Amino acid sequence: MSKENEQLMKFRIEDNKLKMEIKINDLIWLFKTSEANFDGDEGQIAKVKKDKKEEFVQYIINYLKDMNIDNENITNWVRPFEDCFYEIIEGYEDFCKYKED
Repeated sequence: MSKENEQLMKFRIEDNKLKMEIKINDLIWLFKTSEANFDGDEGQIAKVKKDKKEEFVQYIINYLKDMNIDNENITNWVRPFEDCFYEIIEGYEDFCKYKED
């Protein structure tokens, strides 16, 4: 199976916790193949230096932990959860109890 078709982020429920995990090499692959990292016919713009993988990952961590001022002071990692929560509310999913109108 190619990485394009593989779920790179692994999810599981363990000891009453949601665990999300991604291999560093997979994170680097996502960066390498990102639309943001291509300049038309010029190809790939940037590559992570082999001896700088930890700095790259630390940058990602810091980004995710940063507060997003535009969005009511929530951290960047909360954004995908908020999007999902809106979808749940709008979809009246069966696993939720909704207040009566």
